[in-house]
Amino acid sequence: MRKPKQKSPKPALLSAIAKAGGQAALARKLKVKPQAVHQWVEAGRPPVMRVLDIEAATGVARNELRPDIYP
Repeated sequence: MRKPKQKSPKPALLSAIAKAGGQAALARKLKVKPQAVHQWVEAGRPPVMRVLDIEAATGVARNELRPDIYP
């Protein structure tokens, strides 16, 4: 039996960045360096330990940011 293909979290991450006002603004809200947010974009998803913080800061749902962790 094949696993259903999961939706990519990158659009949700880009939406969170837009809602925050840009990569630097999201970085400030999360108290991380802007380079960290840039690395998440390059990876196509945020790290698991930041998902709940991103959700709280932007309102983008955790299951959209990391559907592999929060189905």
